[in-house]
Amino acid sequence: MYLKAGDEYADGEMALLADLLAMVDKEILRVQEKIKASKDPETDGLLDRGEYFVGIGVTAIQQYFSDTLTLTGIDKKTALELGPKHSKNYSIFQVINAAANYWKHSAEWYSESELRKDAQRTIQVVSEVSGTNYYMLYNSLHALLRSSDVTLCSLLPMLVLWRTAVDGERQRNA
Repeated sequence: MYLKAGDEYADGEMALLADLLAMVDKEILRVQEKIKASKDPETDGLLDRGEYFVGIGVTAIQQYFSDTLTLTGIDKKTALELGPKHSKNYSIFQVINAAANYWKHSAEWYSESELRKDAQRTIQVVSEVSGTNYYMLYNSLHALLRSSDVTLCSLLPMLVLWRTAVDGERQRNA
């Protein structure tokens, strides 16, 4: 939850999230360096390790979404459509939400003979954005940032824009 006085935001959750993402980014950057030095990063487990830390980060961002929406009266589906767009099909936050859900739930799907619609949609979004069926979280983050520098903290300016859009929506609905 954020507070706003005039044009200024007091957002303790954003500060906590920024600290957490900076810690996770240190590990992601270490993994990236090890990948560059490795003859076989997949066999060395480095790609899985990087994917794991990206999963932690996007899940923390997903929690920030929920915290931010507290007391705004805006439902999550509407809120995820706000803010910067990744493409004509998805906002950046729809992609992050799908990536977090993929990381949290994909292991459950191996035992299901038929996936629920929400699981199918999650896989569709992450697969489409990542452009692959391998290491989809890292590749989705790469696609969102449109940069070779893949760090979770690079998403923070987009989060600020999203929070501003959420606040604008809240004011329109008040």
